[in-house]
Parts: sequence; C-alpha cells; structure tokens
Amino acid sequence: MMMRWDPFRDVAALQRDINRLFDPSSRRENGFGDTRFPLMDVSETEDGVMIRALVPAMSQDDVKITLFRNVLTISGEKRAADLPEGARALRVERSTGHFERTFRLNRPVDEDKISAHVRDGVLTLTLPLKAEAKPRQISLSVG
Repeated sequence: MMMRWDPFRDVAALQRDINRLFDPSSRRENGFGDTRFPLMDVSETEDGVMIRALVPAMSQDDVKITLFRNVLTISGEKRAADLPEGARALRVERSTGHFERTFRLNRPVDEDKISAHVRDGVLTLTLPLKAEAKPRQISLSVG
C-alpha cells in the first residue's frame, strides 16, 4: 500500500527534533535514563512538605540546600570515585559534575524548623509549614 506524502508530517517531525536539540534538559542523561539529578519524590501533607532525593555515594558536605523567598534550591557536586593505586578505568558510566534543582514552594514554610539529613544515599528534607499557612477548621454558630 502506498502512503501519500504529507509535508506537514515531515515539518512536525523536524520541529520536534529542533526543539529536542535546543532543550537543555535533554542534553545529558544520568545513569537512570533521566536528565534530572538528583531524582526526587516530593510529598505534601497539611503539616508540610517532604522531599526525598537520591544522592548515591554523596556526603552531606557534597550537597547544599538554600531557601530564599519560597524558592528551594538543592545543589552540589558529584565527584568521580578514586581508583585504587595502579588501576585504570575501563568503563565509567556514573556521571559527575555540578547539579542544581530549584522549586518554588506554593506555601510559606517555617524556616527555623527545616530539617535535612542524608542516610543510605537518600537526602530527606522536611519543610514544616508556617502556622498561618495550615488549613484551619472554622466552626459555625447557629443563630
């Protein structure tokens, strides 16, 4: 069966390829086939926000966390593993270099109660909400 030539289909494919070429997030992949590092899970309760981020083989000195005007930034440096004396690398698949992820928080957090720790390659960041940002139950009076 013969297909009709559709110039718009070719133009659309070309546009997708051009967009992918200039998209900075598509230029490098981490070892999990994802372009973002660190990979994160973000959850929210009525009390606050919790972020869990994969930071394998990184210490707390390798990660920097800042909060300014409700913009949270997690950045740091992934360093190359040291090779044993006399060894040479045959294959290196783990990416290295500077990373940064930025989030705008939709509700104000209590900056004095933020906690962060790294354990077993997972950064856990707890951001409690300010009291005025938490939902309140309003009681109705009959009358």
